Amino acid sequence: MSEEIFEKVLPLGTMVKIYDMDGEEAIYFIIARAIIKNEEEELVSLYHVAPHPYGDVPSRDIFTISEKEIIEIVHLGYRDENDISFIKRNLEELEKVPEESPEAAETAVDAPIIEENEEGASEEIQEKNEDPFYKFRNRE
Repeated sequence: MSEEIFEKVLPLGTMVKIYDMDGEEAIYFIIARAIIKNEEEELVSLYHVAPHPYGDVPSRDIFTISEKEIIEIVHLGYRDENDISFIKRNLEELEKVPEESPEAAETAVDAPIIEENEEGASEEIQEKNEDPFYKFRNRE
């Protein structure tokens, strides 16, 4: 595994300058992160960010950005051996995901999966389909 990927994934608490929902430059901090593969099979870091100095409060938006949306790293957050373990686990999980054939991708439907066995299950499945951080938040 390349050491470059470990440096590429920003640690929690990192302060970044991005364009906010109004298109203005603003400072946000990373509160969650994930690694995905894009269509070209390249690794891409995704970050859930909260506005500085407010954090995750109902009156302010938090949202997900990709590494390409970061204008500037204002302050690098804390990084230790737990970060390396986290990134390794994410990369191992990515390797376990079977690649879809082009035929399967063409026939895939974007509709959420509906389950009838539990009350509220369909909402959870839809959230799972739309949220790149779902599996990290809902570990058992």
